[in-house]
Amino acid sequence: MRLPRHLPQEDGCPDRKPQYFAAISGFGRSFWPLVLGRTLTGVYTGLVCVSINTYIGEISYHDIRGMLGTSFQFMLGAGIVYAYSFGAFTDWDDLAFICCVPPVVFCVLVFFNPESPAFLVANGKTDSGREALQKLRGPSWDVSAEMKAIEARASEANNHKTTFKDLLSPQLLRPLVIVLGVMIFQQLCGINALVFNLDTIFKSAGSNMSASVSSIVVSVVQTLATLLAYFFVDTMGRKLLLIISAIFMGVGHGLVGLFFYLLEIEEVWTQQHLEWLPLLAVVIFQLAFSIGYGPVPWIMMGEMFPDNVRETASSLATVTNWTASFFVIFSFEPLQASLPTYWFYWLFTCLCILATIFSAMVVVETKGKTIEEIGTIFAKKSSSSPEAGQEVRFK
Repeated sequence: MRLPRHLPQEDGCPDRKPQYFAAISGFGRSFWPLVLGRTLTGVYTGLVCVSINTYIGEISYHDIRGMLGTSFQFMLGAGIVYAYSFGAFTDWDDLAFICCVPPVVFCVLVFFNPESPAFLVANGKTDSGREALQKLRGPSWDVSAEMKAIEARASEANNHKTTFKDLLSPQLLRPLVIVLGVMIFQQLCGINALVFNLDTIFKSAGSNMSASVSSIVVSVVQTLATLLAYFFVDTMGRKLLLIISAIFMGVGHGLVGLFFYLLEIEEVWTQQHLEWLPLLAVVIFQLAFSIGYGPVPWIMMGEMFPDNVRETASSLATVTNWTASFFVIFSFEPLQASLPTYWFYWLFTCLCILATIFSAMVVVETKGKTIEEIGTIFAKKSSSSPEAGQEVRFK
């Protein structure tokens, strides 16, 4: 059974259930209630990552799809700032209840959102789909051409039911590789490696800033920097932003590694003359992440696939993202124990170099293109394949 797109929406927080799951954590006074609350919250956070970006991809006009898609990363950052800010002066159980507030608010607001026209048409509600599209575009907008395209995609989707195996067809394999690749590099770029070690980095530079304050400051910078992506993602394009993002994230890690290398060689001189370097490196990294590898992978996930495989492909991409995040975080202690501190950050510099190469050589630009035009790009690239006649179509 296909669930309506609009139910879990808008804020990067789960829809109706996680406020209760956060409350489970808040009421929990033993190990297993905490595990249960956190697990259920995590499950629905994963679900909402799929539904939000699918919904945005389906309701957006192609000229502003990137801008609207960036709102996911912005609201995700805003949620982190919210949690860090209250967490700085409250206990964990009180924080769990405080974090119930945004999901409850958005649970109410989400009922004012129109359903996805693509979802309605796919379920035989063409008139409702037209009404929803007209509401989204405005009363004076002619939606006839767009409705024809939606109906054509819905007809094709109903005639070509797909499975995970179909994602290996020539026309879908390359967009799948691109989306999974950028999702993996989003985590391998070392965003968590930097954020989780902020206290160590700043204290090594002689800063008296507490761990909570440093986390709040950096998360605010990251969230505000995401606003830059609003203006650039539909003008400069996804591919160029990813390349620039990967390059400067590598620079950020490289500068942190350089600081710790010099600290090991000449500690006093480094702390006296280069105490500003870690802060500069963190700001460079956060700016770079926020304009490219933060929002763009989620945008591409919602626009690279045809209607009949978008849910399946997006689910796979989300699982890949959070699985990569788990393994990166899990590897922190072994890596930090086995490598000098500077090589720990230089390792992520090397991974950012790989992300740059991947972005330049593999990623395909989708700026300003309709779903049909994106499908045509991959159809042309797969036309020489012996299996090209069996591909899942975008129209």
